[in-house]
Amino acid sequence: MHAVFSLVLLACSPADFADVLVVGPAGSGAEFIDLRLAVAAANSGDQIQVLPGTYGGATVAKSLEIIGAGADQVFIKLDNPFHGAMIGSGLPAGERVHIAGMSFDSTGSAFEPAAVSVQSCEGVVSMVACALEAPGSDLSVRGPRVVDSELVFVSDSRISASDLGPVPASSAPTEVGAELVNAPVLFERCTIQGGNAGFAVAGLSAGDSDGGAGIRSQASTVVLSSSAVSGGTGGSS
Repeated sequence: MHAVFSLVLLACSPADFADVLVVGPAGSGAEFIDLRLAVAAANSGDQIQVLPGTYGGATVAKSLEIIGAGADQVFIKLDNPFHGAMIGSGLPAGERVHIAGMSFDSTGSAFEPAAVSVQSCEGVVSMVACALEAPGSDLSVRGPRVVDSELVFVSDSRISASDLGPVPASSAPTEVGAELVNAPVLFERCTIQGGNAGFAVAGLSAGDSDGGAGIRSQASTVVLSSSAVSGGTGGSS
């Protein structure tokens, strides 16, 4: 097991980068105020540094390091209802995306409710010291969704699905903490929490619904190291 993690850490370790681009709020003096524009302008192998603030999401399909000032200072929010807060899509073999020090929240997306989505990536995707959460949401939001990808490594991160609020259980599904389909994913020093089911209020019954699973896996390899995984609580009538 330790040998496996050593290999993954080597693959995910920060590499030499060509140029540094800086994203910051208006008035900060940063080169970009929009993360999506910074990703579009960056060349493969560049590093993007993100100053404290709240930003819209982006889609990444080339080797980049995206380094935030901290998960309690950099917030990536949904700004497009058709996808989650951050998307890794179609990363070619031999490429690597490394993301660190940010919080992701796709609350409000009815189409892709994952805070971070990794799709069809043949390269390596790593996330370190991030938060993938939807606190206080009555909408259906999960943590990461990884589909048909070669290798994803997540460490020192908090992952939790949204809790359903005062609604009938049949009106919305309780979300899982992480959904994995045909992908090896390694979690190290992470906490992963499924969403809690709805509860009764003003005459509405939440029924006997189950809480969301911490991890839902299909045809995937999941490795957990020093990590805690728990499902959400069920609904109450």
